[in-house]
This record gives sequence, C-alpha cells and structure tokens, in this order.
Amino acid sequence: MIFIEKKLSLKIVNKKEELIFKKIFNLYFKEITKSNYFSSKVIKNNIDKIKINNGKINWILYKNKKIGFVVFYLNYKKLNTYIRDYFIYKKYRKKKIGSLIHKKIILLSIKKKFKFIKIDILNTNKKVIKFWKQLNFKKNGKSYYLKLKK
Repeated sequence: MIFIEKKLSLKIVNKKEELIFKKIFNLYFKEITKSNYFSSKVIKNNIDKIKINNGKINWILYKNKKIGFVVFYLNYKKLNTYIRDYFIYKKYRKKKIGSLIHKKIILLSIKKKFKFIKIDILNTNKKVIKFWKQLNFKKNGKSYYLKLKK
C-alpha cells in the first residue's frame, strides 16, 4: 500500500471521540511498557495531565480513517515542540507514515518560529530510537532533539 502525503492529516480529538482515544491510548501504553493492563485511572490521569498542560491530542488520519495519534506540546517560552506520545497501528507502520506526519509537525513548528523539536524515548525502545535517529534527531541527555532551520 502506498500512502499519499496529501491524504494524511492531523485532526484534534474532540469530546465525542475521547472514549475511542482512551482505548487506543491504552493499547499504546501496553505496547510501550510491555504490560497487559492499565487501570482506567492511570489512563485518565495521563490524559488529564496532557489537557492541564495544554497538550494537543491529534488523530493521525489517512483518508479520514484513524490510524494512530500524536500528542505534542507547543512551548512558546522555550520555542520548541515537545512530542509526548506518537502511535501508529502496527499494520500501518514501516510505510513512511511516521516520517510524513513528522514533516507536518516540522512545518507547524517552523510556522511558530520554534528552534527545535524534542522527544523523550524509553531506552528499551530500540526500534523507535532508530526511527527518530533516521529523522536526524540527536540525543542530548535523556532526550532527542531536532534543530529546525530558519
């Protein structure tokens, strides 16, 4: 399957979709922690934390079909975008979708006149580290950074 960039988009998760998002967020947590269960309280606390900190919860859409999500913060004080969570269903991985969506985040960040994009990655998640390194992110401390060109 070939994915066309024009048919990929980001859309804010609305109130009506929050229950669906919680289920997908639970799948994401299971995958990154290798745990089979998270209480609804843990999921709710994480989502509440995102909202309190003005995080942007977005669906990743292909032809208006939900194929994943990305959560990020726009930090106007430090002039950066912080990617908190990034998830694409397994059947859509390794098809360049992640890098195409990342381009959209770069364009948004440049439009905001930000200087860099930041992401934290679990050290045990070697495949994800490799993915972000391929997108030119460099490790600095516990985080990975992409310096944006002006």
